[in-house]
Amino acid sequence: MLFPIGLVALLILYFTERFSIAWLYRMPPNYDDDLNTTTVEALLWYPIFYAGIGFWMFTNEQIFANFVHPIRYIGEHVT
Repeated sequence: MLFPIGLVALLILYFTERFSIAWLYRMPPNYDDDLNTTTVEALLWYPIFYAGIGFWMFTNEQIFANFVHPIRYIGEHVT
């Protein structure tokens, strides 16, 4: 009983996709080198952000000291 239901579902999917490709989907836009240039310009800044996050990680005591200062009071700040 499951195989005929699956076959009907696949046939409906096949014909729906064929119809959609033929009549509903638009042609993709033509891309020029502006997209590549913008991406490369944005990628030039990512090493600086990466270095900033790495600096923050190396200065964070809780990552490398393997000790967390317990909070004794509700209003106490973590040091």
